Amino acid sequence: MGIRYGDRTRVSTGVGRWLNPQPSLWVPKPIAARANRVTVTANSSAHTKGAWVQIVASSSADANLVEVMVDAINTNGVDTSVLVDIGIGAAGAETVIIANVAVGGAQSFVGSGQDNGLCFAVPVYVPSGSRVAARIQSLVTGGKTSAVTVRLSATTNPALTSASTTTFGSSTSTSAGTAMSSSSGTYTELIASTADRYDCLSFVPSVSSTNVAQNFRVFGIAIGASGSESLIGIVEAVFTGAEGCGVISSPRQTLFLGDFPAGSRISATLLENAASGFCLTGIGVQSVRV
Repeated sequence: MGIRYGDRTRVSTGVGRWLNPQPSLWVPKPIAARANRVTVTANSSAHTKGAWVQIVASSSADANLVEVMVDAINTNGVDTSVLVDIGIGAAGAETVIIANVAVGGAQSFVGSGQDNGLCFAVPVYVPSGSRVAARIQSLVTGGKTSAVTVRLSATTNPALTSASTTTFGSSTSTSAGTAMSSSSGTYTELIASTADRYDCLSFVPSVSSTNVAQNFRVFGIAIGASGSESLIGIVEAVFTGAEGCGVISSPRQTLFLGDFPAGSRISATLLENAASGFCLTGIGVQSVRV
């Protein structure tokens, strides 16, 4: 079966298999530099969305890759569980295109041009002229703040990319992702059965704890029934001793392109330096098969 993804046609190699063995090499052209960071504030009540904050007033061209950086969340000795939404549309009429991604513990930005916070990328269609905004909710009461920015990029025909995504593995009642087992190699289910067919999966690590140790950690991502998980790739992250987290590789290296049918069970494990307090969220981009 042919797969059309953006402006590329590939051949399926089977359920859950990558169509591109190195998905990070898919590099759409940026239509603009990374936007300025904006301060986004959660509602003063726990687990309640705050107001939308504009990041981009009007995108200059069609886009089909949204790279998001979130930082300035982590606090030593505090569980700073946070969910972030990215939306497009006029103020007061925003449509969520990326929902409820757990980013708790995202460490503070340091230095010019460095991605020190949590970075993730989602291939989703954003029409030219779109206003892009963000909002958050948090476990922390009193109006927890964060810094958020985005960069929009495009292949030659962005409109062929899906405009719909689904987030799994996060909870709006706790503002956290799915907690990984502290036993290395033990898989934790992110979703029992996907509702849609996906052409792409993206994964975001986070912290939900008042006490995590500094270390480099590797999350293994798998498809398949419990006890028969098939590893499809890894996501690498570094965690600081102050309940901080940051993706240390390109955000495109959190992407997995493939043929992921509806009904898939998706799970993950900590392959290196497993411990409690570490979470993962998944984002599926709906299929645009032809």
